[in-house]
Amino acid sequence: FIKQTGRTVETRPIKGTIARGKTKEQDHENGVKLTQSIKDDAELTMIVDLMRNDISRVTRHGSVIVKEHKRLESYENVFHLVSIVQGELEEDKTSVDLLKATFPGGSITGCPKIRSMEIIDELEPVNRHVYTGSIGYISFHDTMDLSIAIRTAAIVNNAVFFSVGGGIVSDSDPQKEFQETLDKGKTLMESLSGMVKKEGGDKAKAWVDGKIVDQDQARVSATSSGFQYGAGLFETIRVDKGTIFRLEDHVLRMNKAWETLFDDTPPDITWKDVIFSLIRENNFKDKSLAVKLLISKDEQPSGKKVFLAGFARLYTHRLEMLNKKGLDLITYPYPRQTPLADYKTLNYLYYEQAGRFAMHHHADEAIILNPDFTVSETNTASIFAIKDNTVMVPESDHVLDGVTLKTVLTILSNKGYDIQKESIPKEMFCLYPNIMLTNALMGAVKVLTIDGERIEHRKEICSMINEQLFKV
Repeated sequence: FIKQTGRTVETRPIKGTIARGKTKEQDHENGVKLTQSIKDDAELTMIVDLMRNDISRVTRHGSVIVKEHKRLESYENVFHLVSIVQGELEEDKTSVDLLKATFPGGSITGCPKIRSMEIIDELEPVNRHVYTGSIGYISFHDTMDLSIAIRTAAIVNNAVFFSVGGGIVSDSDPQKEFQETLDKGKTLMESLSGMVKKEGGDKAKAWVDGKIVDQDQARVSATSSGFQYGAGLFETIRVDKGTIFRLEDHVLRMNKAWETLFDDTPPDITWKDVIFSLIRENNFKDKSLAVKLLISKDEQPSGKKVFLAGFARLYTHRLEMLNKKGLDLITYPYPRQTPLADYKTLNYLYYEQAGRFAMHHHADEAIILNPDFTVSETNTASIFAIKDNTVMVPESDHVLDGVTLKTVLTILSNKGYDIQKESIPKEMFCLYPNIMLTNALMGAVKVLTIDGERIEHRKEICSMINEQLFKV
């Protein structure tokens, strides 16, 4: 709420909330969705202006600045948007004056503050008590640090009472606001109930070393080289209503990588049966799914050498989640050069960091560059462009051989397109029209922008590719 250190004062308004994702991919999408929300941006900007006005009453003229606006902060169950406002206290003003000028915080009253508080008093059936008040300290040494008390509870006669809520604007969606309120209360509810349940009440099931287990009980030894060094491989596969797309190609890629990296025969597993068992045990028969197959080194005294696992989750297309027609890209500033890029290994931290970089810069994907600054891929997808009748595919010394890209190039070749693979500098590649990404889950998606520059597209190409990709 308010922090004072000497004559410097700071407030950090928080507005805009969305639930954390159930998977890494969904988590990333939710973060991007929040940062691009027009409604939440307007709500945060309104509160920033209110707090600027409040602290301007007791600070030096011209000293109030917005140091940072709309920063994405992550917590256990939610993302928040946060801004930082700073100023310098007038020489004749004290901590008490600052508190009088700002309390209660605008992020939990609304604008205009006085009229909003009158409406709150009229509509809310009980007093807020410490909720949305403040907890902190005021010292005798020109320092003060006060929070806004929102995640708080009172215990009376063995019953726990707590409040959650959210800000609304004129065009707020009541259902979304209600869901946001439930998301905010989730941590306290789960802590008090002592358990976390999957939606629908049933625990998700996984396939581990030949057995179906509760997914939260899937275990790998901390001493295995798969865990310690990323000595393993995985494949992500799309399944729609029981149809498994390109399974043979995915398994072939994984098995070849295993033979090359570990000089060993890959495990003889009928992965199709594994996937169908996951569908059956999770009641996913008529659903769209993302299935992950995983094999890793796991040498144990018992003679065990390999860890095997399969996981399935419900899949919603990224564009549907983001409510967008395509994806925005940003260049990851750290080029990549490693022979491991040829394989889908568990040593995936570089791509994870690239994805985080994109999210923090309000983009959807990060372009991965080679050491000579030519284009390679993105953190989750293959990339290509279509210029006139030629498909331009960036070539790299080391890059994952995309299963979906391979199918897409076959589709386009059969349609009469020429396929050209060559090293392409990023500056040149960005000039091409019809730039698209492909991976197993999304299929083909349009690239809307690269580093803020818009990419032109012919409407029919992407939809034609996807129609062929997911034809049953």
